[in-house]
Amino acid sequence: MSDFLSHCLIMLGGVVIAGLSQLFLKKAATQEYKSFLQQYLNWRVILGYGMMVLSTLCTVIAQRVIPLSMGPIWDASGQIFVLMISVFILKEHISRRKLTGLCIMIAGILIFLM
Repeated sequence: MSDFLSHCLIMLGGVVIAGLSQLFLKKAATQEYKSFLQQYLNWRVILGYGMMVLSTLCTVIAQRVIPLSMGPIWDASGQIFVLMISVFILKEHISRRKLTGLCIMIAGILIFLM
């Protein structure tokens, strides 16, 4: 496997990890807590922020080989992964506005790659 491809897979893994961490943080934000301290010291919040650190490490490792000009592609693909995760795991409904935004992001990625 080429060095570039392996770093792209690391970056993709980091994007997916970031999407999953957002899922944990969203679940934690929708619950009510008895105290201010419990709001931030529960397993979902700690796991979510830990996963964000892991995602950042993946990005730093991948950016050693992947050009910075590809950053917008990875950012947009992260939003697509978050939408897919929220649909499949949280059972959220995709509204017409979300679908339009998704199509615009995919079109932007394709235009950027050309």
